[in-house]
Amino acid sequence: MKFPLLQLSLFLCLHLTARAEPIDQVIELAGVSHFLPVGPWKIHYLEFNHPGQPIVIFPGMTEPAVKYWHLAKYFQRQGFPVYVLDHIGQGFSSSELNQDKDNRFKVHIHKFEDYVKAATEFLKFVKKRHKKKPFVLAHSMGGQIAIRTIEAHPDLVDRLVTTAPMLKMELGWMPSWLVSTVLSLFDKERWIPGRPPRDNPTAVKNSRVTHSQEQLDFVHELFQKFPEAQRKGPTVGWLQQSLQQTQIPIQYQRIQIPVLLMTAGQDFFVKIPPQRSFCKNLSQCQWVFIKEARHEIFFEKEDIRKLALQKTLKFFNRN
Repeated sequence: MKFPLLQLSLFLCLHLTARAEPIDQVIELAGVSHFLPVGPWKIHYLEFNHPGQPIVIFPGMTEPAVKYWHLAKYFQRQGFPVYVLDHIGQGFSSSELNQDKDNRFKVHIHKFEDYVKAATEFLKFVKKRHKKKPFVLAHSMGGQIAIRTIEAHPDLVDRLVTTAPMLKMELGWMPSWLVSTVLSLFDKERWIPGRPPRDNPTAVKNSRVTHSQEQLDFVHELFQKFPEAQRKGPTVGWLQQSLQQTQIPIQYQRIQIPVLLMTAGQDFFVKIPPQRSFCKNLSQCQWVFIKEARHEIFFEKEDIRKLALQKTLKFFNRN
């Protein structure tokens, strides 16, 4: 099924290090933007054709597939077919909430396993199409989804690159059991108490995800072009499900594929020690600690972004 909009405008990054540039070209996404029916959901994805072994990108919480346009184009230029997934309730994929004016900005999930089910079916779809196991590149929540998918289906993915995976969330002084207790007092579909919906910051001094002003400018103008793809935060239900998910022990023995894990040294959203521990418990894991990086490593300032791209490309090209 084709994407219903005939033409979408988007920033095209022309720099080979995936640098965000001002808008200078109209991109026609007919034939690039699609839907895949998965159970009760319509999962939206972007597809960038090329011969070779496919890469599937799993974005983080709130992030739409179109945010990863320039990253996908970079890997396409390097010789990979690339797919970028909109998780359930994000970007242009269908949501588990009624889409009134308020709900359309929420990230919500009834069961975290729904993310894993949708991801599993999508990876099977890509594997069948290319007759090759895909590589997966996953960020934050996407990392948790990818890890659980590989854990359940060890033969589905060839290699995994994950940046700042959501293994344990950073909750400040509150233990997860206390957060869960407080959340149980509220309706699952409401905004998290004390955390109203937020627009993305426009000034780097207010950002906790990147040091790059040009990346913030890119995202700000992206959502001006595609306001329907924007999400402003999670619901009580999303946080409950995510906390429960991150408490489930990982079955390390079921993850036998090569893994590259890149950790942001200045991360305000996910805990750092569990990432190192995760890598140590795997038989084939390379851990890269980037001291100066904030949470969104692939949307950081150019020297950090270039390092992450080089590490990833070398990892995917390794025999």
